[in-house]
Amino acid sequence: MNTVEAIVTSAAGFFFALAYYSHRWEQQRRVLQWHYTKQSDGLIIQSEAVREQFFQKAFALRRSIELCSVSAPEGLKTQLDHCLDLTKDFSTFLEQVSDELSVPFLNESLPLALQYLLKRWVSGISDIELTLELPSQWPLQGADKHRLVLWCVSECLLAWQAQLSQTSPKAIQLALYQTDCMAKLQLSFSGRVLQKPNDTPVMSELKNIQQIFQLIMPGRCRVTFKSWALECHFSWSLICTEQVTE
Repeated sequence: MNTVEAIVTSAAGFFFALAYYSHRWEQQRRVLQWHYTKQSDGLIIQSEAVREQFFQKAFALRRSIELCSVSAPEGLKTQLDHCLDLTKDFSTFLEQVSDELSVPFLNESLPLALQYLLKRWVSGISDIELTLELPSQWPLQGADKHRLVLWCVSECLLAWQAQLSQTSPKAIQLALYQTDCMAKLQLSFSGRVLQKPNDTPVMSELKNIQQIFQLIMPGRCRVTFKSWALECHFSWSLICTEQVTE
């Protein structure tokens, strides 16, 4: 075998191996996407069960206590009022559990689901400025795609919060928009004494989020640090022929 034949044989072997491993990788990625979608569907079913069954029972119990309290003696009325407070706390807990399983508006509208998630998240943090730029219309996509976006946003916020001083001014900006058949989401979290993460565990968390999004969506994710702000840019393909939500 001369030199040219050896080069051709080696090149053929290389491209065959490349095609083989690329095919294997694509198969594994699709299996992972299938697994993620099945899990997402299961969480939606559980959330609907909580809302439709436990909420109704909690409401019925609360209504029964209210009716009994109207005509009850003073001593019993005090006990019933205490029970009523417990049912209110129980209903609040059920709502939180349901929201954790599946964020409201997940199936109907990604912008509304993002708005709900961000407003609920900042409600427990003092002195924080929230800026949302969300479209009034958005193409209908699978709930699993919406869930992945919401999960990435939530995990980024938790990671970035660990980088902020409790006393520093801080702000969150989120913008979602569509360019042709591409969805783009920009999320930034800033503060006066926000430190560059470098190779800290926070940056490791962000890199993991980046890889998960790129693998499962699939799409692109870029994490940057500039001007005392961490920014994360997500982009993924949309099916433009689908109906849009208002």
